[in-house]
Amino acid sequence: MALKTEDRCALLFNDFLISTDTLRVYDGDRLLFTSNKDGLQPLLEYVDRIVPHRDEIKIFDKIMGNAVALLSVKAGGKKVYSPLGSELAIKTLSDYSVKYHFTEIYPIFKIVRGKVCAH
Repeated sequence: MALKTEDRCALLFNDFLISTDTLRVYDGDRLLFTSNKDGLQPLLEYVDRIVPHRDEIKIFDKIMGNAVALLSVKAGGKKVYSPLGSELAIKTLSDYSVKYHFTEIYPIFKIVRGKVCAH
């Protein structure tokens, strides 16, 4: 019996969360790009190497602030998943009709010395 799309995405997201990867990009269920680098660098590398877009781009990122949300839009993301997202990222993604799933949402957060400071 085939899994529903939502169930497949949940499995992919859970697999991502327990990995050491900081970014994974899928076209449907096919893994296009993965990285364990920090910050914006992995998504910028994906945009430089892989874009133009595919149809069902799903982006899994460990931290989804507004900058990553904007890059996700530029990368052709249709759905994004993250354990941590900001309210501003939600607004940006919504403005571009990108679906999202965040485990935790904070009004704002900063990364200071490699640590996330949520407010």
